[in-house]
Amino acid sequence: MRYEPLIGATGASGGSGNGKSGFDRGGYTGYNIRGLESNRVGIDVDGIAQPNATGRSYVSRAGLNSFGIGRDYIDPYMYGSVDIQSGATDTETANTSIGGNVSFQPKSADDYLHPGKTTAFSYRSGYDSAGSQLA
Repeated sequence: MRYEPLIGATGASGGSGNGKSGFDRGGYTGYNIRGLESNRVGIDVDGIAQPNATGRSYVSRAGLNSFGIGRDYIDPYMYGSVDIQSGATDTETANTSIGGNVSFQPKSADDYLHPGKTTAFSYRSGYDSAGSQLA
């Protein structure tokens, strides 16, 4: 996606407030296709359309009309491929969005098992920090 023209994943540094995103957490806040984003870009996982993001109707620590982990909070290690369609999508896709569609396909057993291999085990760990405190 990095080298695709007019396609990007917008990010937030985390938290909401003055000059910050309406999302509670840092990371990607959605997909921008040809200048359209948010609910104007459809997202589906294995052909199942994800619901539209909605703002909070109550005031929390994050503020009114802010978002928590939304429909685009997707663990990238669970998916084997991503297909991005620009522009209005046809009626055969899970989403009929004006901005485009982002389709995630999950990994299959073939991604882990090879001929002669009947079991698989994988482990992934990570560390992240913002400043001097542990994340």
